[in-house]
Amino acid sequence: MIVYNGLEAREVAMTQTTNPTVTTPVQSLTASVLGHVAHWCRRTRESRQWLAQATCERGRLLADVGLAPGDAAILYADPVAPWEQLPRMASVFSVRRLDHPRHAGVRRDLERVCALCPVKGHCRQMLASDPIPADCGFCPNSETLAALKRVA
Repeated sequence: MIVYNGLEAREVAMTQTTNPTVTTPVQSLTASVLGHVAHWCRRTRESRQWLAQATCERGRLLADVGLAPGDAAILYADPVAPWEQLPRMASVFSVRRLDHPRHAGVRRDLERVCALCPVKGHCRQMLASDPIPADCGFCPNSETLAALKRVA
């Protein structure tokens, strides 16, 4: 836990961002950095707790929530990627409903690929520019999303 003058980093960030009349650019940058550091510390602590458990216990916990042992990496992936970027990328390919019962297994595969994607930053930039499907050939899910559009 990051503590700054007796406050946790998230409290510092909230204090400085809730009073915009007092916030200077340096304070805003400091609050942002402290927020990112606090997030990183929390994720590192959670990762260590996860890895400290026995392999069979991790497998049981994953099975309880419907994940395979190979899906554990999804838990520690960028939290934004599969749950925000995937539906936006699907809309680029005109796939409207990833939650359709026919797509249940496919959605999990798409989320797994998205969570482990090496080009998340490029994807984020591309989605911000209102792309067409031809612009998104870099996406590892592009062929699957194009096939879902043909099936739908």
